[in-house]
Amino acid sequence: KFDSNCLTPGTEFMDKMSNHINKFLKHKKKTDPLYMKIEIIFNDERVKGEGEHKLINFIRKHPRRMKNNSFCIYSADADLIMLGLATQEEKFFILRENIYDKHLKQHFLINLEELRKDLLSVLIPINELQSCGSLYKYKTINDFVLLCFFVGNDFLPHMPSIEIKDGGIDQILRIYSKMNKKLTYYDGMSMVKIDVDNFTSLCREIAKKEPHMVNNRYNSVFYKKSTPLPCLDINVKASGNE
Repeated sequence: KFDSNCLTPGTEFMDKMSNHINKFLKHKKKTDPLYMKIEIIFNDERVKGEGEHKLINFIRKHPRRMKNNSFCIYSADADLIMLGLATQEEKFFILRENIYDKHLKQHFLINLEELRKDLLSVLIPINELQSCGSLYKYKTINDFVLLCFFVGNDFLPHMPSIEIKDGGIDQILRIYSKMNKKLTYYDGMSMVKIDVDNFTSLCREIAKKEPHMVNNRYNSVFYKKSTPLPCLDINVKASGNE
C-alpha cells in the first residue's frame, strides 16, 4: 500500500518524482510541437513555499489589468479562492473537480470576477453599490477574505463556535454588515493592513453572540436524533479588554 507520507519534501520518492517530471518536460519541449509553443515553469518541492502561495506570488509579479492577461489554476484547494479574490485580478479562473460526486467526471469553473460581483451585492447595500468607487469595493473584498479566517484555513483552525457547515460565514457576514465598518485599508505602499480598532469591535460583537452560536452548533450535532437533548446553558461575557 502506498504511504502518502512519501508526498513530503525531502523524501526519496519526491526527489525521484521531481527528477522524472523535469526530464519529461525537457523531452517534450524538444520533441512535441505543442510544448514548444508554450512556456513551462516547473516549481518543485525544492523551492521553498506552499504551492498555492507560490502561484499567487507569480501572478502578482506580472503586469496587472492587461487586456489579454488571464489566469486559470487547476486545484480543489478552497484557499485558492480566497487568495485569488485577494489579487483583485479580473480574469482569474479556478478549475475544480466535482468533489460532491466523484463518480461524475465533471469539473467546475469558478469565475472570480463574477464571484466578486455577487459578494459585493451581498456585502454592500443596493442603494450604495452603484456609487461605490473601486477602492471601496477592493477593501470590501479584502474584508470578506479576512472574515473567512474565522472559519479556518490550512494554517488556522476555525473558532469553536463558528463552522461553515453550520452557517458560520453567514452569521459573521450579518454582524459585519450591521457594523458597517471597514476592517482593512491600503497603506502608502499598496499593502493591505488591518484596522485594529474596527477588527476589535467586530470580535466584540461576535463574542456577544457566541453563546447563541455555541448552542446552535451543539443542537445541530444531535439534530437527527429521535430524543432531543436539552440546550446548553452557557453564560459567556464579552470583556472589553480582550
